[in-house]
Amino acid sequence: ELIYQILEEDPSRRLTGIDYSWNMIDQAKQKLGSRAVFQFGDAQKLPFADHQFDMVTCSDSFHHYPDPHAALQEMARVLKPGGCLILGDCYQKGIARLLMNLFMRYSHEGDVKIYSKQEITGMLQEYFHTVKWEQVNSRAYVAVGITS
Repeated sequence: ELIYQILEEDPSRRLTGIDYSWNMIDQAKQKLGSRAVFQFGDAQKLPFADHQFDMVTCSDSFHHYPDPHAALQEMARVLKPGGCLILGDCYQKGIARLLMNLFMRYSHEGDVKIYSKQEITGMLQEYFHTVKWEQVNSRAYVAVGITS
């Protein structure tokens, strides 16, 4: 998982996590214990001051956000100048993505939309100076945005 890679690089990093689900917060606390502080929060209204973090990660949740622009704006807002957003989420090509998005309307899992490469990079370019996108396997991508 991404968080373990981040900690492996530098175990002294201070980590703060938020989730909109108390159940997910409990699971994260069980996995990471005192290595991170967790709180309830909404990615579209982050409960943090401007320019507070060097890095923001968003892992496997972007397709749940009803207002992805609000979430990206908030992520950019809490990053320090030169800060980095690492966004990893599910990916489907062409017709498979269109079909998944059609059926997501009936999902009870909180899914909203799976985005194309062009949609993600376009949204990121609105809030970040440098944007990179990479498909990591047949069902996932990682995008990186750097603030100016």
